[in-house]
Amino acid sequence: MLAKLICFMNKSIRVGLFNWASFPLQNGFYPADLPAEWKLSFYANEFESACINLCEIVAADQFFEWFEDLPEEFQLSFMIDPSQLNMLTELVNQGGLKIHYLLVAPSEPDILSQNSANKTLLSGATICDSERVVSLSTIWTPDNDSQSSAIALLPDSNDLRLYRQWIELWVENSSQQKLTLWLDGRTARYSTLSELRTLVELMGY
Repeated sequence: MLAKLICFMNKSIRVGLFNWASFPLQNGFYPADLPAEWKLSFYANEFESACINLCEIVAADQFFEWFEDLPEEFQLSFMIDPSQLNMLTELVNQGGLKIHYLLVAPSEPDILSQNSANKTLLSGATICDSERVVSLSTIWTPDNDSQSSAIALLPDSNDLRLYRQWIELWVENSSQQKLTLWLDGRTARYSTLSELRTLVELMGY
């Protein structure tokens, strides 16, 4: 029992958004006059994690400014498909990105090993180990109690007690020490995201 308690106490949770680029613009979080290329840095001053769907980036050179001045500890992840590896490589090599996770479709678990050059090209991104390439099917959700998942994706809710129950179930079943908790940027409200982050802090993570 003591060992289990110590294990829980050593765990940490970073809170943020999945589908960050879809975070509603009308929710009052961003100042009205904030340039688009400054929004990620503005967001990163308050939250610790974000996942960007690379399908929403048309050309890498248009988005280098998104990633300037991010805090060193900020965790930036990407959702990609094999056709976007060249763009991701450009963002890493020219934009100096440090990528926390690569999220891929369940049918693409070996996305980096499909081309031996991919690991070399992306070596600076620190994602060459398989633990950093995550299938969407393994993310913990209330409907998918995936065992030992380092990532949880929760729906928007007004019920903090429900959030607490979900977090406890997820953490209890995860052997990972460093965890990432996301709301979906397509539906999340700033108020809910802020309350969720406060709840995680009160729970000791």
